[in-house]
Amino acid sequence: YSELSVDGSTTALWHMNETSNDTCAGGVDVCDSSGNGYHGTETSTAIVAGVYGNGRDVSNGSANIQLASPYLDLTTTWTIEAWFKYPLAPMAAYNTLTRGNGGDHQIIVQRSNMHLGGYDNVGATGFKDTGYVISNLSEGWHHIAAVANGSTTTYYIDGIQAGSAVSWVSSTDVRAIGGHFGIDQAWGTIDEVRISNNARPASELRTNARFWEDWKPFTAGTNFTILEDATVHTNWVGT
Repeated sequence: YSELSVDGSTTALWHMNETSNDTCAGGVDVCDSSGNGYHGTETSTAIVAGVYGNGRDVSNGSANIQLASPYLDLTTTWTIEAWFKYPLAPMAAYNTLTRGNGGDHQIIVQRSNMHLGGYDNVGATGFKDTGYVISNLSEGWHHIAAVANGSTTTYYIDGIQAGSAVSWVSSTDVRAIGGHFGIDQAWGTIDEVRISNNARPASELRTNARFWEDWKPFTAGTNFTILEDATVHTNWVGT
């Protein structure tokens, strides 16, 4: 396994390997490794073990990691990906992974049915439902991605498309990671968050999701998944 890398399409990349706050340029807390300066200021988070190195526990109600203005602008083509630990933080209405100052939530879970999707505040059309029930996930680390490509957004869990693509793209910005900057919508424990200015292909997302799964111990009597490339993404040690 290796951490995600910065390439020509990377807008921001937070490895979250800090061992204390106030260590990034300008004295802020969560360092952007892209070179574009999108460092984040944490509110009510904790440094914890991540999927690789350290991560952030963003579970405390209004907890979030907030970027400074000018915020990270999105176009109609982008990819947001991260590792997260299930179960999510026990919020009342929603869990937000990314939220824009312009209003949209690019990745959000609606708690009433635990469906994954986005939330359109700008166009006032509300929750954009993939139909994917995130509460079916096993406990532990999972990879999540949202890929916007012009007029649709497709969501992925562990490199596999999650539910149906939605006919909506957030083209505003990203201001907060791991929660909402105004109300209690914390996501939970996160690591390796990357925002890109391209629509990363599903094959690449499968590779990114496979990094940790290649070394995940297999427990006898549980299920595992064989992906489209016919590679078993577990390290089987049972009988």
